[in-house]
Amino acid sequence: PRLDKARALPEHERRMRFVVIGAGGVGGYFGACLARAGESVTFVARGAHLRAIRAGGLRIRSTVDGEWVIRADAREDLDREPPADVVLLTVKSFDTEEALGVVTPVLGRETAVLSLQNGVDAIGRIDAALGPGRALGGAAYVFLRAGRARDRARRTDP
Repeated sequence: PRLDKARALPEHERRMRFVVIGAGGVGGYFGACLARAGESVTFVARGAHLRAIRAGGLRIRSTVDGEWVIRADAREDLDREPPADVVLLTVKSFDTEEALGVVTPVLGRETAVLSLQNGVDAIGRIDAALGPGRALGGAAYVFLRAGRARDRARRTDP
């Protein structure tokens, strides 16, 4: 069986805390999907993205799930935030070191950093900055307009 729609977990069943560094197309889309499924998600953004998310939430237009909006916890920094279970690092690769500096306040002993970035050296750069064993790699294909993300995914049946 497959799930056609994400279902939110009741508050008492939330298991993980996610921080998304870079609320552009990739970070906005995956963070919004996590939030829609009931997970705790904090977005770190700046400029037009931050203003758009704060003003109107994060609008997702998906070829699979249609269009929807989430009200998102969006901020410029992570001072005074509790540790994250997972950090999604979704900034452009040339912003990696700066982003890792921003994420430092929420790095717990076992926080994983999932890189969904362009470039081929993201894992090595994360390991060099934070120590080995935290970095995970991934790939994604989504598009963004300030405060909106759109996917091009196609659902295929097994």
